[in-house]
Amino acid sequence: VATAAADRIVAAARNAIRRRGVFRIALSGGSTPLAVYPLLVTSPRVEAVDWSRVEFFWGDERAVTPDHPDSNCGAARRGLLDRLPGVRPEAIHRMEAEREDLDAAARDYQQEIARAFGLPAAGPRRPSFDLIWLGMGRDGHTASLFPDSTALAERRRWVIATWAPGQASRRMTLTFPILNAAREA
Repeated sequence: VATAAADRIVAAARNAIRRRGVFRIALSGGSTPLAVYPLLVTSPRVEAVDWSRVEFFWGDERAVTPDHPDSNCGAARRGLLDRLPGVRPEAIHRMEAEREDLDAAARDYQQEIARAFGLPAAGPRRPSFDLIWLGMGRDGHTASLFPDSTALAERRRWVIATWAPGQASRRMTLTFPILNAAREA
């Protein structure tokens, strides 16, 4: 599974860069990426992509600092981003989920996505990521969209603050309108 995922990411990146000059991916959390990251940073995959033309976003993040062991961004930095050649710091668009006002952080992340895609942050047009890497939790959640959560009904905002049921942690997540607009998910 990890090999197939790494190959799919490389193929999607090469195709997007050839067609549009940039590849925009929203990374996942959980255990699957930890098996895929080492495959992306080694031959032949690492040489197959012009990593300077890749923009990295996240599908969700826990309300922790990037250096926390539970941080999706931290895991991606350690396992992938810090090990890829040519990644531009300004192409790393992390969710600032450690902020006190998580609702404001979600609004700011929506603005950041809009700027990166050259779109207004409101209105009918939505960004279309080349690839949104999604996993699935034991309870059936994807990103931080949990079963029976009010977040499932969100249709206007692209990014929201939410709670993980049964946990004392808040999170930020992309919403279904953005997940559904992706070229691949």
